[in-house]
Amino acid sequence: MKKILLFAGLALFLTPVTAKADQTFVDPKGIPLTDILSIPDGSDTIVENGEVKLTSFGENFEKKNQAGAIFSNEENKLDLRRDFYSEMYVYMWGRGEGVTFVLHNDPASIKQFSGLWGPSLGIYGDKFINENGKWKLDPNGPQLKKSFAIEMDILWQGTGLDQKEGWALNVGHMAHTFPDKTSTYSNDDGKNPIGPEVRYVNHLNVANPPLHTWYFGDGKWRVLKVKWKSWDASNNGKLTYQYGDMPPVTATINRDTFGTDNVYWGFTATTGDKHDELTTILESKAMFKTVPGLVYYDDQLEILNKNGDVIESTKQNSEVTIQYKGKYSGGKQDLLNPTYKFTLSPKQKYQTGTFYLNNQPVTPTISGNDISIPLKKNLTLQDSEIDIKFNVKDSGITADTELPVNMNLAGDNFISDASTSYNIKYTTDNTAPTGTGKLTFVDKGDTDVLEKALDYKSFLTSYQDNVTPKDKIKVTLKKGQDFATIVGSLGPSSFDVILTDEAGNFQTVTVPLFIQNSQVAKSSQYLIYGEDFSVTEKEYPKTEAALLTMIREKSGLKLWSYTEQAVTVMDNKLADVTLEKLPSPVASGVYEVTVSYGQSTAKVEKKINITISQSFATVKVLHLIDGGIGIEVPGVTNPPTVTGEFGEAYSIPKFDSPDYLLSKVTVDGVEQPTSNVPVTGIYGDTKEVIFYYQNKPKLSASLAISKPSILEGEKVTFTSQIKNTAEDPSLLTNVVYTTTNAFPENVNVNLDTVKVNDKPITAGKAKLGTDRKLTIDLGDLTPMTDYKVTYEVESKKKVPPLTTTVKVEQAYTLKGESIGGTEVTGDSGAVKSFTINPGKAILDVFYYEETDNDIEYIDQDDTREATAGEKVTIYPKDMPGYRMTKVVINNEKTILAEDLPVTKEVEVEYGKATLVEYYYVGLLEFKSAPTMYDFGVVEGSIQKSKFQPQSVEGSLIVSDSRTDKQPWTLKAKVTTPLHHTEKENLILPEAIKYKNVDDVVALNDSSRAIIQQQNTSKEYDVTKERWTKGEGFFLEFSAGELKSHGKYQAEIEITLENAK
Repeated sequence: MKKILLFAGLALFLTPVTAKADQTFVDPKGIPLTDILSIPDGSDTIVENGEVKLTSFGENFEKKNQAGAIFSNEENKLDLRRDFYSEMYVYMWGRGEGVTFVLHNDPASIKQFSGLWGPSLGIYGDKFINENGKWKLDPNGPQLKKSFAIEMDILWQGTGLDQKEGWALNVGHMAHTFPDKTSTYSNDDGKNPIGPEVRYVNHLNVANPPLHTWYFGDGKWRVLKVKWKSWDASNNGKLTYQYGDMPPVTATINRDTFGTDNVYWGFTATTGDKHDELTTILESKAMFKTVPGLVYYDDQLEILNKNGDVIESTKQNSEVTIQYKGKYSGGKQDLLNPTYKFTLSPKQKYQTGTFYLNNQPVTPTISGNDISIPLKKNLTLQDSEIDIKFNVKDSGITADTELPVNMNLAGDNFISDASTSYNIKYTTDNTAPTGTGKLTFVDKGDTDVLEKALDYKSFLTSYQDNVTPKDKIKVTLKKGQDFATIVGSLGPSSFDVILTDEAGNFQTVTVPLFIQNSQVAKSSQYLIYGEDFSVTEKEYPKTEAALLTMIREKSGLKLWSYTEQAVTVMDNKLADVTLEKLPSPVASGVYEVTVSYGQSTAKVEKKINITISQSFATVKVLHLIDGGIGIEVPGVTNPPTVTGEFGEAYSIPKFDSPDYLLSKVTVDGVEQPTSNVPVTGIYGDTKEVIFYYQNKPKLSASLAISKPSILEGEKVTFTSQIKNTAEDPSLLTNVVYTTTNAFPENVNVNLDTVKVNDKPITAGKAKLGTDRKLTIDLGDLTPMTDYKVTYEVESKKKVPPLTTTVKVEQAYTLKGESIGGTEVTGDSGAVKSFTINPGKAILDVFYYEETDNDIEYIDQDDTREATAGEKVTIYPKDMPGYRMTKVVINNEKTILAEDLPVTKEVEVEYGKATLVEYYYVGLLEFKSAPTMYDFGVVEGSIQKSKFQPQSVEGSLIVSDSRTDKQPWTLKAKVTTPLHHTEKENLILPEAIKYKNVDDVVALNDSSRAIIQQQNTSKEYDVTKERWTKGEGFFLEFSAGELKSHGKYQAEIEITLENAK
């Protein structure tokens, strides 16, 4: 036996099976099921990708003579003692054989399927046996034992088992049979001898698809619906089935058919022995939308109006409630993880916030016209019911319309659909809405209640329209109404609102008002108004009638009756007035009378106080320290009371004192402006006048300067001590500190250092004005509190610096305000001062070399310091190798060397001169030079001869102190030619020559260059570097030139030149 895991679907929907238009499906979805069905051995049924293929045809399956079967396993048999409903998708494509749905009690077929292929559909027998002369179906034949079958046959055999059913345009037929009963078969076809062979099957309730619409085997998925009604008193059950849009058929099944109440169920299918489109091709498939007996579930979908009544129709713009109820009542499994999806018409709109699941508000998922909610739990026998409600409203309806609502339940093991609808009866709206105003009580003067109301519907007892829903009727305030007048007077009043429906029809509705204040008393039916009043003993009436008249007139007594829609004025004489608490004879005091009207709960009462006063009145006068809790001002001479006749005027002055300021005045506890002094009023109207005073501020101030004198460039600290010495209360505000004298130009106040009680003052509150006076905004000063004001005063260095002492004198004033703008002043007293003495001055002396391209630093003197104004003589340094050219003072004044005294000194003044610069040029010169070239005593000859000097007295050294070393040249010339010292006419002018590294230079009376040198050092020793190495002067005589012995001498001039 082959066993598989089959995924299918299950649902029970216990509504009657009814005929509908043909409905087909593309790739329908079943519900996963595990271990529900099994394929017996011998069956050609296969399962691919969760789809049951009862018989197969195609490129991958060419088998002929297929017989397929799939049945429920032992654990999932049907209990026929319970009603059930099931839906299954069945697919057939081809023109041969067919499919059956079966109920049976044939345990052997569950393990080994031996049904016949072809017309037998896997369920029918093929032989009779003769017992005692009676033909009987062979009990051991291939028929499905103890069974009931619903047959869906594609091919009309003509001579086969369905030969008695007729041609029916070859669209196939549907019927039911009992495959294990002899009565189902016949061995007499009227053509052949009667024998054991089964000739045809007696089909029950044969039916064909609607003509020219569809046919069995057209390759479409359709639903097979099966409903079972359990055994009645006669042990008969009713099974109703329907396929597609074919009419439903009910079969009666006796309890003996199966021999048990628990039966197997499933499908069989067969094909023929050919594979061509005109004979026995058949691809058949099944998928379970519901599985019989797995889950028992009842549900109901209804449309309710706002009163909760089930409706079938309503008018447009109506909000209705969709109510769905479901109940799980058992089965093989719980109903697993159901999700409920409701699909609305495009002309229906879900009303946000109205979705309730089991009476709890939830938020569903909205997608287009679909509203879905997952239950997120299983339905069990312990938790079996589901109740869903939500509201929808039609939109855009312009004619009579039917609006459907569809529900789909999809669980892991159950699928169910339900649907309902309701009709919209469209009504044309030409009538304005109507309404009735509701009496509203409004406080006198409160216009906001009417002008700024958030919802004017609250002012109506009722409003309605013949078409527009109540929530869509607009209630707005009518424009142009004088609300100040409407709520300005006590008593009845009214205002208007406008009702407008969705069609634009509108109607004005008047809302009754009653304008009230705290003196209005109210019961459930009546209103009464009256105010307290006063009379003097002289005015008090003598008779009761006059007394009643006075009470009604002076209290302004008014009486009204009211309902929810109106207020009616009543005669105030109808009100009862109780007089028993009034004095007799008259006496001053406060007395209460009660005015009332009505009976029981409708009775309204108002208590009115009547004050009876004497003819003379006294006003108490107090002079108190403000905030002193009853402390009287010392030294007051004003009287503590004033007395006068009722109705006369009084005038009460304040207490004048140089130490106190009037801060406020109260008359019977109500504060009055101090400008209303003296206080005036009428005797009898006032009981008490209180004058409140504060201590007049008294400013003390001092100034201290931290040093009596400073040098120019130093600073001092100013410290001011300030205090309001008056006791609290003593208001002192807007105090400004101002110096009396202008600070000198070279004296500056560092505003960043201004502090009050060691805390920096707020930026901008301290300023040094263009008048060089310092002002500081101190703000408010608390009485008896010390304030220390400090700031730094700096002496700026002048250019040139001070040369004489400067005296700085300073003081300050204080100015502030007290009660009523009273000016309060103070000052620091005697002027304080400090002196600024001249400071030290600095003088720098530098020495520079001037070159062709730049200035080079040579040396400097130590910085000199002296009191500004002193004079000093500066001498230049002796700089060997340099020659002074000029002196520059403060980079401004230049004096050339030739304009200076011989000693080159300059005289400057400290403070005025800060920089003296001497400028030099470097020298190219001989440091030393030889005085004698001695050629010694030599042997003369008439031949050409050459003599070198035998000794040189002194060395030839060139000194070059120039920074920018440049080439230099030595030139030589003969100033006195070589001559005999005794024979004046014996002269040898061309005998002296000079040999250098390159050539021999013959010397004469013209300067000839003998050495060119690129020097990089300060000194160059020609003797050492040149003459000791073969260069130098020598004597050379041509043959016969030297004619006489004796002493010869000559003079040579050597010059040093810059090679430029």
